[in-house]
Amino acid sequence: ARTLGERIARRGIAEVFRSVVRGMLPRNRLRKTMLANLSCEE
Repeated sequence: ARTLGERIARRGIAEVFRSVVRGMLPRNRLRKTMLANLSCEE
């Protein structure tokens, strides 16, 4: 089993965080806003 640390090291914290946010947020404006903000920060 991969630990969270290994996943962060391999994939990059931004990608892991983005996937977590996608899984947590419902399909609504908040989700769109969060993903837009993540894209702007890159």
